Amino acid sequence: MDTILFFCKKKGISKPVIEPIGMRTHLLIRIFMDVEQEEWFGVKLGCEVPGTMIPAGEEGGAERTRHRVLVGGEDRKFGTEQDCGSSKRTKTGGEEDYGKIKGTRVGSTETEDIITCEKNKIKSFMKPVRTLIGFFDVRGRIAKKRRQKEQERQYVRRLQEHEKMLKWIEEAVQKLASDILEMTVSWKDCFCVYEDCVRKVLVGKESGNCIGTEVEREDNMHKSVSFDRGHILCEVWRKYFGIEEFHGYVQRLWVEEVITKAVLPHFVILGTAPCLPDIIEKYAHKMKSLRWIMPENEYNQEIQEFMEDFYTEYGLAIMPLVVPAGQRRIQAVCTESSNILDFTQEAQRNFRQTAKGSIWLDMLSIEEKRRGCDTEIAYFSLKEKWKAVRKKEPFIPPDTAYVKT
Repeated sequence: MDTILFFCKKKGISKPVIEPIGMRTHLLIRIFMDVEQEEWFGVKLGCEVPGTMIPAGEEGGAERTRHRVLVGGEDRKFGTEQDCGSSKRTKTGGEEDYGKIKGTRVGSTETEDIITCEKNKIKSFMKPVRTLIGFFDVRGRIAKKRRQKEQERQYVRRLQEHEKMLKWIEEAVQKLASDILEMTVSWKDCFCVYEDCVRKVLVGKESGNCIGTEVEREDNMHKSVSFDRGHILCEVWRKYFGIEEFHGYVQRLWVEEVITKAVLPHFVILGTAPCLPDIIEKYAHKMKSLRWIMPENEYNQEIQEFMEDFYTEYGLAIMPLVVPAGQRRIQAVCTESSNILDFTQEAQRNFRQTAKGSIWLDMLSIEEKRRGCDTEIAYFSLKEKWKAVRKKEPFIPPDTAYVKT
């Protein structure tokens, strides 16, 4: 017998609530969780570690380079010895321009004396400026070293908080797995089912070959480090609940769990499934009409032959409606209230041509369909059944079960 571990959302609880329920064809263990992004039962998960830490030597060196550029720029502006060291540049540039301004002949003794005097004035002016800039440069380097040490202390403190939070989360998840294992004896034949909001937090979204988001975790504090708080829970959860997720919704056993809600005499089938011929034959006595809507690429000779044989044996003509394969949405076209058996994987549905009072049976349990369902159309799925079923009798674990005499 299969065991379904159904993790669903319930707000306001302080710890997981486990409810084992014996069903007719399987064992349902419903686990209520109050989890959200970066939150575990009302407790915020950790804190983010500083993303970039630059060694003090590199940071100070970069700052000193900027000072040299600034000083060099001022030197060139004031015509210091650094820029005036080239005699060629002085004769062709500075002396000629200065001579024109003063009205003296270029290369004369008077011009040379004036230029030398101006150079000495500039040197005397720049000496205290360089001293002042060097003073502030030293103070800046000291302040930056202090900030660097403070960043390192904060990094270590937050890293310790992260490790502490990770240990606490792991203990909680490990205890939950242990409590569930006491009811199932082993993980064999166990399948996990998640509500979408819970799955997003505990498992993450599927992306390529991995589940969840990639997190860079470096032990070197002088490199870029980023801890994703949501990833903490996903990482621990997959460690203890690496159980296969349930994907057998279209198997006959599970389809019959849902089709019991089909109480109307008119039926509309959307899409196809391997078990449909057997299901149609089993419930033929309840059908007054049957319309089968499917994509063009799913309609084949086998389905056509089944329709002919079904009419010969039961006297009910199946009305097929084949839509183009590229059509995004298959509409449930019905003028009377009908049972709509939806085997399609489309998240969005168009209810404009669906009669009011119909019953929408979502065979794949895609929750987006329930959120978009019309208020005058009843919605039902396997997940809805698992969430709403009530515990009737005390549960007896398989290893302690006994047979009444």
